[in-house]
Amino acid sequence: MAELEPVPADRASLVVSRDALDSIPQGHALSRHDGRATATIARSPDGGALVFTATCDSMSRQLLLYEEAYAMLSDRYEQLSDSLRTTFEARTEEERKRTKPPEWNWIAAAFLAGILTGGAAVSKWKR
Repeated sequence: MAELEPVPADRASLVVSRDALDSIPQGHALSRHDGRATATIARSPDGGALVFTATCDSMSRQLLLYEEAYAMLSDRYEQLSDSLRTTFEARTEEERKRTKPPEWNWIAAAFLAGILTGGAAVSKWKR
């Protein structure tokens, strides 16, 4: 199973001049997204302050680990299914050979032996 590994660092740099900062309208933002990292500079709704935000989404790495684990387990399941199917088919074939119905000539011989034995018994009773 895939082990949890540290998430590689991503960096989003947002270079903004002082004039650009001053020109951000109220309620709007400048943003930069690079890989999983996002950097944002926004003007607050009241227009008085700048809000700097940086986020990094590690879900993509976690998803990759889960996908790798799923692929590995799926492969192992297929191998096990194939192995069990082969074993079952071999056992079924062996069982079929062991419980093979008797040949018709043996059935006919047994029937004739029964008739002869029955005939001999009946003939002794009549005497």
